[in-house]
Amino acid sequence: MKPKVKIIFAFLICQLFATQVLAAGYQVKTLDPEQLKLSPVTLPDISKFSSESIERLLAAARKKKPGTVSRKMVHGQVELRMLYSDKGLLNMGLRQKSLPSTLVIEGGVMTLQEVSRAFPRLLVHLGGNEYLAKLPIAVGIHATLIIQNKVLKLSQERGAFLANGGVLFLQGGALLGWIESTDLPALYSGDKHAYRPFFVGWGGSRTYFNRTKAAHLGYFRSKSYGITLTSYHVKPTEKLFQRRDFDFSQPPTGWFVNSHFSDIYYGFYCHEAKDVIIINNTYADNIIYGIDPHDSSSGLIIAKNNIYGTRVKHGIIVSREVNNSFIFQNETHDNTLSGIMLDRQCTNNQVVANMVYRNGSDGITLYESGDNLVAENIVFSNKAHGVYLRNSEHVNLLDNTIINNGGFGVFLQTQDLLALGHKRDLQKDPYRQKISAILGGGIIAQNKSGSIFVKNAEKFCIYHVFFDQNGGKKHQLKFGGDLKQYHNQIVQSLWGEHGVAVLSRIGEP
Repeated sequence: MKPKVKIIFAFLICQLFATQVLAAGYQVKTLDPEQLKLSPVTLPDISKFSSESIERLLAAARKKKPGTVSRKMVHGQVELRMLYSDKGLLNMGLRQKSLPSTLVIEGGVMTLQEVSRAFPRLLVHLGGNEYLAKLPIAVGIHATLIIQNKVLKLSQERGAFLANGGVLFLQGGALLGWIESTDLPALYSGDKHAYRPFFVGWGGSRTYFNRTKAAHLGYFRSKSYGITLTSYHVKPTEKLFQRRDFDFSQPPTGWFVNSHFSDIYYGFYCHEAKDVIIINNTYADNIIYGIDPHDSSSGLIIAKNNIYGTRVKHGIIVSREVNNSFIFQNETHDNTLSGIMLDRQCTNNQVVANMVYRNGSDGITLYESGDNLVAENIVFSNKAHGVYLRNSEHVNLLDNTIINNGGFGVFLQTQDLLALGHKRDLQKDPYRQKISAILGGGIIAQNKSGSIFVKNAEKFCIYHVFFDQNGGKKHQLKFGGDLKQYHNQIVQSLWGEHGVAVLSRIGEP
């Protein structure tokens, strides 16, 4: 007798004389799998987002008209707008020991070497390919800065940082936060408020990191998290920052390819960005998050990255209406919390073919994020559940391999967040206390608490899943929550009728 047949036979024999107890308000029926009409996985072609493509763009940029660089007072520079909140200007002045100023590239294309030759005491050539910035550097709107095969160290004591309002190429070399007095990296001290240099790219800007190392950047202050792309928010009443030659509604974008990011407060963060490409990078030992696209960003591709060692939270998290994006073929492991998380109304995303393992919480987590596809992932040895869904409707979980996780293989539930003490602005972050999903194909095996836990679902469909040794016993199915009371009917639908077992509230179609 084949192993799968043995498992099915054991289920049926064990349950033959069990007492049937039904939870009020649910029904189980069998559906033909063909009636589900699921859309296939459709991943984008990423071959055009290569190092060679960036190098061609850089070569074309070099042919454009040369720019100029000048030292300017910060007053009115929209590319440095984040300094105008809180005590930003004051703190910058204290670090510079003068009225705050920056090196500003304008009107065309410049290289780092050309900027250093113009201001050798402010962008110091340390010898070889190394430079130390003692002032912030701002790439102005309509300007381009090329940093090719150079190491740019940003002085922590002098409040240096790099801001991009135009086009920036970091090709080879490195971008490092640096302690000038000790000639050592600006390692994270554990104090989230302590200043560290950072990079920020603004609305309408294009940023290219290619074969570059970025490290020791960022702290807990808006737009200063480490590596950030963010939109402008310039009100008509803010006369100081108005530009007649620029449309402030443009989103930022960028390509981050074949690069290494470490010891950064947020390894990557974006706000209202579009079409950002993050491919084939390493995100190692970053502080709060590895990769964190945020508010109203769309069209992102996060693929083939290795994300590990995130010290406080998640490897990859997309949060607050990050939509129409792709997260695929990444390896995310050994992070303090989840390997991959979709949070707060993130919809129409595909999480496909990732390796997610040894994370300190769940493997893949969806909080208040419906209409997403989670498919063909390998999720194993995570401390909590393999896949955890909360308050998320119409999620398709297809052909995933979910093995040896500390909780359930798949865990779905609704929660009243306010009643549980979660801080939630329901106008900014609304949600429905509902959950529904289709679980099809794949393997759920050796998960310590059990195979599947479902609580308060509107509808839950399951079919063609191979189960084994969940809950610590061989051939153990081990459902949890509402499913326990429907064990017999589910077994009959799956293996007796070879169809889809559909658990739904009475009155649901």
